[in-house]
Amino acid sequence: MNSLLLSFFLGVAPQPVSSSPVLVVSVETRDIHQSFGEYARNQGWNGPASKLACKVLGGELTLCLKAEEHGKRRYVTQADLQAWGLDQAQALSMAETVLSTSPWVVVEIEGGGHYFQAKAPPGHQATVFLHPEWLLAFGESPRIAAPARGVLVAWPGGDEELDKIMAVGVLKMSEGLPESLSPMALTWNGETWVAWGQAKVKGTE
Repeated sequence: MNSLLLSFFLGVAPQPVSSSPVLVVSVETRDIHQSFGEYARNQGWNGPASKLACKVLGGELTLCLKAEEHGKRRYVTQADLQAWGLDQAQALSMAETVLSTSPWVVVEIEGGGHYFQAKAPPGHQATVFLHPEWLLAFGESPRIAAPARGVLVAWPGGDEELDKIMAVGVLKMSEGLPESLSPMALTWNGETWVAWGQAKVKGTE
């Protein structure tokens, strides 16, 4: 296993503690499951201890639980949830409370229009995925994207020109920012987040 992967999961304990800590969520790409599975096998973990507590969002994005313990954060496994007596829905409900008010702030677009960016304490931005009502205040079909770790942007859907501008902007952010995640934008279908679409790199299908 390479050192980058090792450092990424450092602190994930094979034996969970008996009482639940503060829970938060982070946006990841789905390949985290394969990466963590490899890490767990190298640590000799199996069963629930080898599986992360994550919820698929849409496209290649997934939402994973993390535990805040002793000033540090680590990924939560299914073994943790069992030890705490929680199912995943209950754990996500606990993570909702990390932010009590909407962190979305308006960002003006040069030439006209605007979008929104989540301004929250580091590591808490992804909580907005647990509060779609904050975005629904801006329109019935909000778009949301996570181009890079710690960067979340959103905009009201339905305006063809704005959708195009933002899809291209998200692609550029995904390509240019460190810790890139995905150029894919999601939308709220009334019940859950689903993939909406993404801009394509010029010259590709």
